[in-house]
Amino acid sequence: MTDNHLILFHQYRKEIDTLFPSSTEEVYPKLIYIIHTADEYYYKYDNPLLSDYEYDQYFSQLKSIESQHPEWVTPASPTQRIYNAKRQELSPVKHLVPMLSLANSYNEDDLREWHKRNVEALGHADVTYTIEHKYDGAGISCVYHENI
Repeated sequence: MTDNHLILFHQYRKEIDTLFPSSTEEVYPKLIYIIHTADEYYYKYDNPLLSDYEYDQYFSQLKSIESQHPEWVTPASPTQRIYNAKRQELSPVKHLVPMLSLANSYNEDDLREWHKRNVEALGHADVTYTIEHKYDGAGISCVYHENI
């Protein structure tokens, strides 16, 4: 990405703050650009341009506009695909115990719904949680053998 891409990214962010929700037709392509650029910097360059909260807010705005105007949705929309920038140095692993993600949560009701989904997925209510600070980019599950 060039410096021009970042200039446009920041310009669009400022414009969206003044335009949304009144001018969805003008905001929609700018949201797509912002999210595409944020995805590329996050996944490809390991250099986030937005906080998780900011990203979630833009994504939520995009979903809202697309629900109001489904005719605007294309396969290139961030809501229709997952950014694919596989890191060669990381390999997928099957875990002994599922690593269940909280996803986007901003209140107590979200936590209760997440717990309910976990209980349903596991098939029982005997669930124990470990709560830690969130670090983006990787998940770690350790298995100790012989206390090591």
